[in-house]
Amino acid sequence: MPNAYEVVFVGTRKIENVKSLITNKIVFVPIIHTLEKVNALVFTSAYAIRSLIESASHNPCLLHWKNIPSFVISPASAQILYDEGAVVEFVGKKAHGEAFAREICPLLQERKVLYLRAKEIVSGLDAILKDNHIDFDEVIAYENIPQSLPLKLKPKPKSVIIFSAPSAYHSFVKNFGWESQYVAVAIGQSTLSHFDKHMRAYVSPSPNFTTCIEFAQNLALNLQ
Repeated sequence: MPNAYEVVFVGTRKIENVKSLITNKIVFVPIIHTLEKVNALVFTSAYAIRSLIESASHNPCLLHWKNIPSFVISPASAQILYDEGAVVEFVGKKAHGEAFAREICPLLQERKVLYLRAKEIVSGLDAILKDNHIDFDEVIAYENIPQSLPLKLKPKPKSVIIFSAPSAYHSFVKNFGWESQYVAVAIGQSTLSHFDKHMRAYVSPSPNFTTCIEFAQNLALNLQ
């Protein structure tokens, strides 16, 4: 089918059985917090969890992190915590940064919270915590670094392009611009909100990689 659309996954890692384009590099930042008095951990990214796991392997002060109740944005990220034997108190229902913040604020009253985050964030979760008078500290757990890519990696015009995060979209456009025949698929509402309003764009029915990829593949089959 020479005119068929091709599905391309854009983000920070390769996905098996899908053409992948790595536009951003994740760099873990060593966490030096002592966790003293902290009785709630907040995660909006699997990368923040993995960064904490990495830091805890070198920093004895962090070894008891698994015993501190975690509030995590999505089931996929929660699974990492379960696999580590950590205490998971709350898993977000919508996997969207602002909605997650609204969900957890009533649960974090009277807590000492540690929010483990990216160097740059778009959800505004920190501002919402402040507005709700939550006692919290922030630590930068990782950095999301846009990559400079050669034009030979630019997807063909007839492509359904999955964006795994707002940063992936911005990095892609900076490298390659946007073709009128491209079709964008956002993994969630936060990513969708960053798209140019003139783009042909869709959002995954559920904010997880498997559902998003299946949605994009079915979409590609029906495009002409």
